[in-house]
Amino acid sequence: MAYFLDTLTLLRALTEPEHLEPRARPKIADVQETLLVSSACAWEITTKARLGRLPGADALVAGYRAHLDHLGVKRLPIAEDHALLVDNRDWPPSGPF
Repeated sequence: MAYFLDTLTLLRALTEPEHLEPRARPKIADVQETLLVSSACAWEITTKARLGRLPGADALVAGYRAHLDHLGVKRLPIAEDHALLVDNRDWPPSGPF
């Protein structure tokens, strides 16, 4: 099974795993599970860091690729077609990405 991590879940997995939802912890820790992260997460983390809304952001941003590799995360690129689908969402927006 594949699990798509949003930015908050990714940040918690990298910096505060004890604050992950209890049902998410074993999924993220299991090397047999497929973890997916959108490239929008990098954009959102960098934006939060630039705005001063993410403590310890320098180390997180500098080591972003290595951190994802350590978690065994597969990256999902954003294509033009994905960006054009944003207005077709059925869910309320919770963040810029």
